[in-house]
Amino acid sequence: MLCDECGKNEARFHSVEQVGNHKTERHLCAACQKKYGDPFFNMSGFNNFFSNLSDYLGAPQTRRDEYICPSCGTTGDEFLRTGFVGCAECYKEFAPLMLPAIKQMQGDVSHVGKVPQGVVSSVSAEYDRLKNELQRAVGAEDFETAAVLKEKMRRLKGE
Repeated sequence: MLCDECGKNEARFHSVEQVGNHKTERHLCAACQKKYGDPFFNMSGFNNFFSNLSDYLGAPQTRRDEYICPSCGTTGDEFLRTGFVGCAECYKEFAPLMLPAIKQMQGDVSHVGKVPQGVVSSVSAEYDRLKNELQRAVGAEDFETAAVLKEKMRRLKGE
């Protein structure tokens, strides 16, 4: 698909805005996206939320300008400045930049979700089962098995 703006280059940035029943799509190449910006991302509150993402990172171990997405050309500095990625591959490419920020903002990088009331999660059930086995192993003075069970419980909790 060619760029909506210049009509020459391959479109690499795609955005969709839906207001009520009206849907607007925009397809831009990297050059036009940089030149004109994307009007759909000029939402003041949302953009400001991400504008200082690099503050959460402190001084990263590697240079941020070394990160460039091979699929869309978005750079690590662009991501940190705007908080937006250009494509799905950016998440893999920028993981070393994203994960420390996510960990600092949310306390962890893995999402465990919520379980509806009255439903026992499989992780919780497995943890309880291991805990009971551990108590039996300690009671039987089988400390080798207890150590293995304790390690399984740690891994289950993500420690």
